[in-house]
Amino acid sequence: MSTIKFAARNVLPNPFQIRQKGDPGHIRELAIGIAKHGILQLPKCRLSTAQQGRPEIAFGHSRLAAFKLINNSARLSG
Repeated sequence: MSTIKFAARNVLPNPFQIRQKGDPGHIRELAIGIAKHGILQLPKCRLSTAQQGRPEIAFGHSRLAAFKLINNSARLSG
């Protein structure tokens, strides 16, 4: 198995994910923990078959949402 890094903004949602919206409170708490301690387990992606070559989230939907929240906050304050 190989690892390829992608920008979080380029990751597509998983079309098979049952929960379409995460709990905003949980995402916020997770973002605080990631900002404080770093991310302990990276979200996992696969290459999309629908949009060839684009990454699609497979595992770690909440972690990805929290990471995007951190990035958006940093962009707004910086």
